[in-house]
Amino acid sequence: MAQKAISVKGTSKLSAKLLKAANLKNTKAGLAAAAIHIKSVMQVYPEETAANKPRKGGWYQRGYGPKWYSKGGINGKRTSERLSTRWTHKLEISRWQARVQNNASYAGPVQGSIKQQAKHMKKLGWKGSTTVIKAENKTVVDFINKGVGRDIK
Repeated sequence: MAQKAISVKGTSKLSAKLLKAANLKNTKAGLAAAAIHIKSVMQVYPEETAANKPRKGGWYQRGYGPKWYSKGGINGKRTSERLSTRWTHKLEISRWQARVQNNASYAGPVQGSIKQQAKHMKKLGWKGSTTVIKAENKTVVDFINKGVGRDIK
């Protein structure tokens, strides 16, 4: 019986590339960068409106809560949960997801999905999560693609 041997040259380079790709370090970094990007866009407040400026009858001061004039000066109630500081991101690598969320009690009506966001908040310039995700889709995909590209080089 005749025997033939097959040898593949360059297997050490191939093995090194496969090990690098298996780790997917850069893909994970791309996913994290995408989540941080979405989080940073969501943290931006729109311009203040008349409702945020001192006026007779009271106003809402961002980062503090409602304020009003009284005989003794200005009074208020510190109720703000500081929406912009409550955005977080978490990687869920086992599911290849990044979760960006806000744990302020009023986050949904202010910046939630199309179904959650109050219509008057959108009119005031607040960007809802669905709007941001659609607008930033290309940037998110670019972050992830760059990571994948580095892992398979």
